[in-house]
This record gives sequence, structure tokens and C-alpha cells, in this order.
Amino acid sequence: MAVVSGVKRGGPRSVPAAAPGPVLAAMLVLVLVAGCKGSVSVGKPGAVPTSQVESQVATQMANQVRMAKPDVTCPEPLPATIGATLHCTLEAQGSTEIFPVTVTVTSINGSDVHFNAQVGPNPINATTSTG
Repeated sequence: MAVVSGVKRGGPRSVPAAAPGPVLAAMLVLVLVAGCKGSVSVGKPGAVPTSQVESQVATQMANQVRMAKPDVTCPEPLPATIGATLHCTLEAQGSTEIFPVTVTVTSINGSDVHFNAQVGPNPINATTSTG
């Protein structure tokens, strides 16, 4: 069962629903650079399942910017070890830009694994047009 430990809030509290993709992505990044916090109960030491990390990060980011949940993809489970990191990606609804997300375990309390997620400022799929 997922347990939310808190969210850092800051920046704009709402985003216009009709914002174009690039503007939407830029607004999302400006708010998300502050990161978010989450906590997941894993039942026993080991690792937080990939789907739980993805769900927690997406939910916290959506709550922080009051937008639809972004698509968060992680390659593997998050090791339940303080300081462990996992490199995931985030794609906001209505955008084709994909941003890096670094998830880091900050503490463990019994079977609860607490972590921070930090979205990188630049998309990893940025391309230049030749025209």
C-alpha cells in the first residue's frame, strides 16, 4: 500500500488546460524542478516494485501541479537502500517531450521506503528541426 509522506509545493498552482504542448511542458518543468516526496510500504526489505515507484511519482507530480497524471516510466524496481537512485522518465499529458526523473531513497522506516523524485530541467528527446 502506498503512503504519501508529503509534497514540496511552490510555483504556479494551476496551469491552463488549453496550453500548447511546448508551453505546457515548460510550465511543468518550472514547477517540477522542486521535486516531490513519496513513501511506499514494501512489506519487507528488498526493493520497491517498478509500478509502485511510477505510480507514486506520477501521482505526486500531478498533485503538485494540479494537472493530469504524467506518464512515468522506470526501468526496474527501486532498491530499498538509503541513497539508492533510479533513473526514470516523465512525459506530461499533451506533450511529446520526455524529461529525466531521478528517484532517490532518503530514508527507510521499517517497511516504509521514503524517496524524493527530481525532474531534470531539459527534455532528453529534444531535437532540432531542419527546414
